Amino acid sequence: MSNFARFRQQLFRPTDATSVQLFLRLFGVVVILQAISFTNAGYIAQGILAPRFLFQYDFFSFIRPLPEDAMKFLLLLMSASGLMLVLQKGVRAALITFTLSFGYFFLLEKSYYNNHFYLFLLIAFIYLFCRPRRDANGKQYIPYWMLLLLQVQIVIVYFYGGLVKLNPDWLMRQQPMRILLQDSSQNALLPDLSRSDFALYLLTYGGLAFDLLIGFALWSKKYRKPAMITAIAFNFSNLTIFNFGDNGDIGGFPVFMIFTLILFLDPEFVATKWNALTGNKKATAPAMPPSFDTERPLTLTLLAVYMSFQLLFPLRHLLFPGNTNWTTFASRFAWRMKSHSSQGTVRVFVRGKTGEPLQEINIGNLINSMQRFYMTENPVMMWQFAQYLGRELNDRGNAHPEVYVHSMLSLNGRPAQPLVDSTVNMLSLEHNPFAPDKWILPLKD
Repeated sequence: MSNFARFRQQLFRPTDATSVQLFLRLFGVVVILQAISFTNAGYIAQGILAPRFLFQYDFFSFIRPLPEDAMKFLLLLMSASGLMLVLQKGVRAALITFTLSFGYFFLLEKSYYNNHFYLFLLIAFIYLFCRPRRDANGKQYIPYWMLLLLQVQIVIVYFYGGLVKLNPDWLMRQQPMRILLQDSSQNALLPDLSRSDFALYLLTYGGLAFDLLIGFALWSKKYRKPAMITAIAFNFSNLTIFNFGDNGDIGGFPVFMIFTLILFLDPEFVATKWNALTGNKKATAPAMPPSFDTERPLTLTLLAVYMSFQLLFPLRHLLFPGNTNWTTFASRFAWRMKSHSSQGTVRVFVRGKTGEPLQEINIGNLINSMQRFYMTENPVMMWQFAQYLGRELNDRGNAHPEVYVHSMLSLNGRPAQPLVDSTVNMLSLEHNPFAPDKWILPLKD
């Protein structure tokens, strides 16, 4: 039997389901906390309903805000789905409810994109295919591929987060870490790390090594224990350092990543400890494990498709010229965590009719501060905003409106430079969702 044949056979080996189910309970806790966070932040009222314009994802412009009460009900359903996952009641219905409700909020406004929101949806999607089977004693098993797929998904997050740091800014200029550490002075629990060269180099190069190696260390029985200790320390440091200041947007993501460590423990070890804690002795009695062999053909195909997407899609920016951190093309759904820091300004001017003077638009009357913050670094969002203004001017009887954007952006500490040509009417430009737009001005070093 070839190595590949043995590996395929191993994928369907019955594996104790305890660790996967415990992680799902922890995931339910995260879902509840996320719903609470949305509520406390006024996500519906201030984030969705207050702005007069929402920046939508390409191909998802059909998703629109619902009435406020309907969205609050969706948020309540999302909380309930988390509780059901914690209690392990109606798991499949809870996963579907979470995917639909959270996915709806996720796609409403791309200014609020976060890599961990995307990861939450992927985890829920994977669990939709998890159907444990019981042996004669009631002990639950899953095929090994289920556990492996969850592990691989987590390793991809770490590893690709390291790959994006293999660039001159990170390696030679220690950027954006120098800028990110400036916000540490706002954390009363820590000293001002921006003054420490040791902290700068440790977080820059130690963080890079951690991202690239931690996944493989967690898979190694020899290095698993020190790897877990390192992962806990790393994520806890992220929680305390990078949740402050303008770049403090990681929320509870480090806690979630600590929760994922249970997936890398030996399943039988987790089952033994859990059964001892809960007093469940019946589940430890030996019995013939169920077989998953009948699932092979379709499952292998679906696994190949899913893994191909997860491995290749984050690398799509390599097919095109330009700095992704500058053009923002292919920057989402690619695990580009803390890969850059941008500070900029954006001003928008309109002309209703030929010969009229340009008038500056008060952006703050139309979008909120977070939307404006991300528009300053995203030329496509500038284009979207211009199209919205053009439609508004048309509706007011202006047959040939013009919209001009004056933007200046500093990427990773560079001198500020324009993202788009302020002399070109943005309404005359077209957006290509499959490649960087040619009208974006190139980054000058």
